[in-house]
Amino acid sequence: MNRSEAAAALRRTLEDPIYNKTLRKEVGRGELDYEVYLRTRELFALQTPMNELVVPDELLFQVMHQTQELWLKCAAFETANVVEHLDGDAVFDALEALDRIVLITRILGEQIRVLFTLTPSRFQIIRRSLGNGSGLESSGYNKLLAGADSAFHALGRFMARRNATLIDVYRAPETHADIHRIAERFVDWDGNIQAWLIEHFMLVR
Repeated sequence: MNRSEAAAALRRTLEDPIYNKTLRKEVGRGELDYEVYLRTRELFALQTPMNELVVPDELLFQVMHQTQELWLKCAAFETANVVEHLDGDAVFDALEALDRIVLITRILGEQIRVLFTLTPSRFQIIRRSLGNGSGLESSGYNKLLAGADSAFHALGRFMARRNATLIDVYRAPETHADIHRIAERFVDWDGNIQAWLIEHFMLVR
């Protein structure tokens, strides 16, 4: 069997359920508890079928962007928690939600780098299939922007109740230690988003 035949055989294998020797069951039919809970059959059906890809790299392009939409959804969800916790003066809970947002937004920038493995010619073929679509049309991105704006206003209300401004906090961080720590998480969040946008710009460039 030559390499092309081996690859073709593997592709056929990957399209079918896989027998797991430990479980003594076939995995991939969407019937096991893990698959049902995560709805893997529906999830995997969201990508273009292999025989319809404009180029093989299109699968990578779709999976990366779909994954980023899910992470953006998670981050946007956490922004509502930040607002709730700040408005309730629950500092530690707010920090927990902010820590999660910071980590998620860091992942966005790291993940997008995988698209640098695409050649310009392959990318242009995929880009034509995308039509006039752009990242500005991303539901997750726009929801995160709305959440970020709301969270920033919640920070303002939180500081107002403490009779402090950002200038006060940064001039005397030891006096406003909890506010300073929260503000620094906002800075990390913003920095991660800026880095992600720059990575995206450089990719397209």
